[in-house]
Amino acid sequence: MAKRVTVRTRQGTRYVADINTGRHTIVADEPKTEGGDDAGPTPRELLLAAIGSCTTMTIQIYAEMKGWPLTGVEVQLDYEKHIDKKPEGGATAWESIDQRIVLHGDLTPEQRERLLHTAAKCPIHRTVAEGATFSETLVETLDGDAIS
Repeated sequence: MAKRVTVRTRQGTRYVADINTGRHTIVADEPKTEGGDDAGPTPRELLLAAIGSCTTMTIQIYAEMKGWPLTGVEVQLDYEKHIDKKPEGGATAWESIDQRIVLHGDLTPEQRERLLHTAAKCPIHRTVAEGATFSETLVETLDGDAIS
């Protein structure tokens, strides 16, 4: 089933974007240092939040399914853009996302290792790591707001 999110620029602002998911409204913006109003997280921060929240939920679901005594999960994510200079000139740019995961509960070392392995199975992580097909179409009006 398709998911739909609608994003609209906010009138009277430079970069503020109102995001409608059907049941929730979120605001995105750029920091003041980048010309925004700092009214909400940046798109990159929202991406990291999506990965981190999906990771915690995926780990929790797996632990519940196994009946393991997981009592909480914390994930901290760092994004970094790297530019490697080639000896012959030019540069290669690549990006990395590093996750540090804390698992709470009376878990065995084997359970902890399995839950760490499960983190990479989060659907958002997989979409970003494996890539998604994008398309852009210019239209006169949108079909409607988000589908919940």
